[in-house]
Amino acid sequence: MRRAAQLSHGRANDHSRFWRLYGLVPALLIGGAATLEHLQKVKAVEHLVRLAQLAPLDVITSPPP
Repeated sequence: MRRAAQLSHGRANDHSRFWRLYGLVPALLIGGAATLEHLQKVKAVEHLVRLAQLAPLDVITSPPP
């Protein structure tokens, strides 16, 4: 899917001021589909924060040594 996304939308990080990535809009967690038609270039930080708000936080800790 990555190659198809690059051909369709260009490179995710186009050396612009903000780091970008390919994101599914709407997100899979809220019923979006994992298809090229739902793929968009999005600002990385904003998109990842939005995704983090969709599901409860699960803190993983390592066992003591």
